[in-house]
Amino acid sequence: MRLGVLTPALAALALAALACGEDEDSSGPQDSQPDDPMDWTLSDLGGSCETADHVGWFELAQWEDPEPELAFSSVTGTVLDAVIPTTILFEEQAVGDCTLWRKINPFCDPGCQVDEVCTHEGACEPYPLEQSQGTVTVEGLGDDLSVEPDGFNNYWDTSVSYPLFEPGQPVRLTSESGLSLRGLGVDPLVVPDPAWGIIRGEDLQLSWTAGSAEAHIVLSFNVDQHGNSPITMLCQVSDTGSATVPSDLLESLLDYGVSGFASAWIRRQSADQTTTEHGCVDLRVYSHLGTDLSVEGHTPCNHDGECPDGQHCDLETNTCVDD
Repeated sequence: MRLGVLTPALAALALAALACGEDEDSSGPQDSQPDDPMDWTLSDLGGSCETADHVGWFELAQWEDPEPELAFSSVTGTVLDAVIPTTILFEEQAVGDCTLWRKINPFCDPGCQVDEVCTHEGACEPYPLEQSQGTVTVEGLGDDLSVEPDGFNNYWDTSVSYPLFEPGQPVRLTSESGLSLRGLGVDPLVVPDPAWGIIRGEDLQLSWTAGSAEAHIVLSFNVDQHGNSPITMLCQVSDTGSATVPSDLLESLLDYGVSGFASAWIRRQSADQTTTEHGCVDLRVYSHLGTDLSVEGHTPCNHDGECPDGQHCDLETNTCVDD
């Protein structure tokens, strides 16, 4: 099995992008029709795309912040004519609701040209290009929203209001090219303690304020910012207000390597997908909150002054090491 989606570009401040398939029981993409009544539920949605077939994404996002005045919303989207090989993730290990995913950098000999990309089969192919979808319209946000492609055929609007959607409100995205995707508004994330710490041999207990509307919770953890073939842990859990990340999988994550400034985020989302001639395109509606992640025994750094006595900063890995 391969992961259900990463978040490129703006979301890959975010990945992860990531994100996981939303409905494990889904039999595949479930296209909506523009004249459908807007009364669907979470179980009606097709979930996120598998990364092996993921060529496009639209995101209706609320970027939360512990300081409410810094929160904002965005609408973004990109549709390519092929999958970018480095966005494909491969499953390494799974325990319960959490999975370790590896990004493998393809190798081509001879190397590819600047307008080509190396595939996992070792072949050079034209680099995937953004494709215009014409005017993209979103219903269900109060006033309908229309977004035009920019000069590079990307879609973005950061002038939209915050909050962007109402919890549980059905939303629909359509385009002049024929895309039709559904979603549900979600509650803003509230995390009482957004400082998370990984301790080898211990479960990680997490808590947040449960939402009032149907949604999934996606958790992302990355502790090896300088790895050659980095591992990311992604968990998809129910929106009950708490979750336990198992110690054995956390230990495996640490065993793959720890370097640089660890990162983590929590996302409450709904997602839907559709299939085009080039591959899978999805819509993710979410509330996102970045958290502070630490690893016991590891000190990240940008200079020697950030390291304990007897250690110095290895700038190649942004990690404090013994003198």
